[in-house]
Amino acid sequence: MNRRGPATSPSAPALLSARAREAVVALRDPQLGRLMLTWAAWITVEWAFLIVVSVLAFDRGGVAAVGLTGAVRVLPAAVLGPLAATVSDRLPRPRVLAAVHLVWVVVALATAWLAAVDASLVAVLLVVGLGSVALAVFKPCVIATIPQLVRDPSQLIVANSAYSTVEAAGTVFGPALSGLLLASVSPAAAFVVLAAVLALGGLAAISIRTPFQPSRRSASSTRRVLLEPLRGFQALVAEPGTRAVFGLFMLQSTTRGFLNVFVVVLALSQFEGG
Repeated sequence: MNRRGPATSPSAPALLSARAREAVVALRDPQLGRLMLTWAAWITVEWAFLIVVSVLAFDRGGVAAVGLTGAVRVLPAAVLGPLAATVSDRLPRPRVLAAVHLVWVVVALATAWLAAVDASLVAVLLVVGLGSVALAVFKPCVIATIPQLVRDPSQLIVANSAYSTVEAAGTVFGPALSGLLLASVSPAAAFVVLAAVLALGGLAAISIRTPFQPSRRSASSTRRVLLEPLRGFQALVAEPGTRAVFGLFMLQSTTRGFLNVFVVVLALSQFEGG
């Protein structure tokens, strides 16, 4: 009688190797490859922009300005993001991705100009706040586009794994890129470089081709459009399992945001003290 030995978990290098292979498989598909490229550009610049604009805010108003910049960067997206996502869902998703890239190219260039002319913190916050609504649209749009580009469930699994791998890489390369830029050039020049990366991501997005088109919807009242984003919360709280997952996700997102700002403020404080 054969007995199976205890199951062994794969080692960390084996897991990383498997994730890398899955990412390569996904990138071989032209459409998925373009989507992963635009996602890589976005997530890398998002983290790099956070660091560079925090440095700019710290220079304008110290530690409090960094926290205020972080709040302005996310609050408009939290308030208006669901409505913006509802409206954008009625458009072809590759065009939405390209449009978001274009918006943030303008934001990055405008912030570069404000940094170059030594503009006030209020002006910087205004530009960042106006562009922040697009932050809430991009990531859900990428996730929703993936199923439109795959042909079978197995490819969907590989594509989702590649998405996670690119996101993890961007969270590492983004801060590294910002550090390299700030060590070499001024914040204004750093924003210009980030704008160029975003432009490349936008070109990749607009070249994505998918047979899926947004569904035709009848004209809705303004009240119905405004209330449509709230319908998703009904599904989230309908079952105990979904409530628990949603609660944990909110806790994780809140903690992550707090830690991001705290670490940046701590690093800047140490730098100023040194």
